[in-house]
Amino acid sequence: MTTTIRPSLSKVKARAKALKKENQIPHMKALELAAQELGYPSYHALDTYLKRLNKNQSDIARKTLIPKLQSSLLVVFNDDLEIRNYKDINGEIITTKENFQTEYLNKGFAEQIGARLVNAEELKQLRLLAPGSMETGDRDYLHEWGYVCIEFLRAKDNPWTIEDADKLVMEKVGKAIGRNYREFFYLDGKLVENHISKEWHAKWDSYNDVDYHPAIDGY
Repeated sequence: MTTTIRPSLSKVKARAKALKKENQIPHMKALELAAQELGYPSYHALDTYLKRLNKNQSDIARKTLIPKLQSSLLVVFNDDLEIRNYKDINGEIITTKENFQTEYLNKGFAEQIGARLVNAEELKQLRLLAPGSMETGDRDYLHEWGYVCIEFLRAKDNPWTIEDADKLVMEKVGKAIGRNYREFFYLDGKLVENHISKEWHAKWDSYNDVDYHPAIDGY
């Protein structure tokens, strides 16, 4: 299972020091290059992201102490998810792929859409039952199956419904990266099928509704 890596400012500065010495360049230029090696457009962008992340984690710690005051919606992704992008270059469609964790989650995607990233240790502590575990009777947990999650929070007196969750995720996540999330959510820790799963079921039911004609179907 891939772990989302948080950039370390001390390591960036150490790398910048080495680049400065190797290339005989000014200190700020070395910081810029060190940040760009991690995929950030500039050192300022990296520094801003880390400050925002620190503030967000402080908020998370506060909310963790009073979890009953928050209603939780967890959106689930495969930890090896790649996002495909398409560009028309001189009439030719060019497809590129980006790793969701490194190019989105590590660069503040969750915070940008009003959510937060649930880290691996938090996910383990939540002990959420994985899809299918109830049917099989096995105690399989979500954190054991290679998923990452982001969480949307709102007041406990206005708890998430699946209708609200579907609408918000399609607007916030779907518009940004398409329907690249899994077919289930967790609403206050309860596993719930979302609109993707319902569409699958409807499509399957439509196949089953087709009448069988031996003369036509040939079997």
